[in-house]
Amino acid sequence: MRHRFLLLAVCVVAVSTLSGAQLQSLFIFHSNPWLNVHHHLRAGVRGMPAPSGFSAEDQEQWNAAVGFYKPYAQRDLFTGEMIAIKTALRGAENHPTLDGVAIDAALRATLERVMPIYLKSAWTAQDRANRAWIAALQPLLDRHGVAISRALAQTYETAWPRDPIPVDLAPTAGPDGAYTTSPPTHITIASRDPGYQGLHALEMVFHESSHSDISNLFTRVRQAAAERQVTVPPQLWHGVLFFTAGELTKRELGAHGITYTPYADDALYAALCGAGCRAKIAEHWLPRIDGKRSVAEALSALVASFK
Repeated sequence: MRHRFLLLAVCVVAVSTLSGAQLQSLFIFHSNPWLNVHHHLRAGVRGMPAPSGFSAEDQEQWNAAVGFYKPYAQRDLFTGEMIAIKTALRGAENHPTLDGVAIDAALRATLERVMPIYLKSAWTAQDRANRAWIAALQPLLDRHGVAISRALAQTYETAWPRDPIPVDLAPTAGPDGAYTTSPPTHITIASRDPGYQGLHALEMVFHESSHSDISNLFTRVRQAAAERQVTVPPQLWHGVLFFTAGELTKRELGAHGITYTPYADDALYAALCGAGCRAKIAEHWLPRIDGKRSVAEALSALVASFK
């Protein structure tokens, strides 16, 4: 049975500095039922409730699909296999079936079997939540997106991508509120996650964007630590990502008279890179944000503080 899917792709348009007055989209947003049901089933293995209103037959089909997904729920979202599945389902966004989609035949059959159930139960409300999240973020990006994207690229001594970064909204994004794979850079965000609403959504879409060549911090921090012969917390680079996106968002909003508290608190920094980590990042990385040190100089000083 073929179904008509209601799909969404919204571009946030901003003036680019790459070629004068040329227009560039920073992000393109999607509400894709195939990716949504994929993430819902994966989360179902971890206890996420099934959609309500099922008949006994529908419930049996859904339970079977969740059971089938057990191995997929145990696999890291950053493995090649899981990225390949996500990429394939992204390509099926406007397709009523998965004909020709390059995924395992049993997985294809499971998703096609459960999709009619998903469409008549959870999809309308989930698509509405996805659209509402995008609609709430759009005016914030229209007003602040260019400034934050420029500041991020300047801080990391890189350039914002020429092509818009794709962002898919879903009911869940793994164990966290969002995750990013690259290359190519692709962001998945849980549209109902309470931590990713309002002004935090603005910060976090730029935080997630930075999990890419925009920052290349994973490699840069490792190189700085090797040069200094220092062992640093494995997630130190991630702490710097949080600090940078949070600080730049705070500064941009503050310039417009908006008081903002960044997403990451002391507990998150402690979990990422230990007690006192946030203070070390502030001491050694703020000079980079202020343009007083190069990236290499700031990271060298930061990793040295962990001797």
